[in-house]
Amino acid sequence: MNSLLEMIRKFVSLTPAVIIAIYAHEFAHYYFAKKIDSKSVYWFKPKFLKVFDPIGIIMYYLYFYGWSRPYPINFWRLKAKSKKGLVLTILSGPLTNLFIGIISITLFYFFRLNNYCIYTSENIGNRVFLIFFSEIIYWISVVNLNTAIFNMLPFPPLDGGNLIKVFASEKYLQWSAKFQVYGILLLIVLSLIGIIQLLMIPVNEFVFWLSSVFN
Repeated sequence: MNSLLEMIRKFVSLTPAVIIAIYAHEFAHYYFAKKIDSKSVYWFKPKFLKVFDPIGIIMYYLYFYGWSRPYPINFWRLKAKSKKGLVLTILSGPLTNLFIGIISITLFYFFRLNNYCIYTSENIGNRVFLIFFSEIIYWISVVNLNTAIFNMLPFPPLDGGNLIKVFASEKYLQWSAKFQVYGILLLIVLSLIGIIQLLMIPVNEFVFWLSSVFN
């Protein structure tokens, strides 16, 4: 019974972080694409529910990182307008997650919420609202930092793979188009065997280092 309640509490406190990480990431892509190519009617705001990918959502709850249905960036149109603008559009998603992660972890420690969070303190007391609120802020920071790192992996269709495409040769682009079908499958396999989790270690170390600094 206790383990079930723990799972429910974790699910509820983690959900706001997942929603923020996904929608902020895709909205950033839309915003910068629209700024660079403002006269086009091609760009449209990402619809809230349509950005959520079922498998990507499951990955978030299992590993605290995942993916969404990517905003449809017209690479060739933006590249024709401005290569720098295209790079900025690609990076805007991970940078937005990084910004949210840093702001939330700063607030987490500035307001001493770490003293009420079960992941950063052993004696959290019995102030239920503060305990629950601290968990939400904790997950917002961790999930967004993880999402920023994860999306910069050099695999299509992640942003890191898209960034390579900006400067890659035609031969690579042909290979990338074929590989993209298997990209998600590869990411799932690498997650199952623990390879990608190793890349997330710096995030956890950073969070706990801050905990030692502020305690």
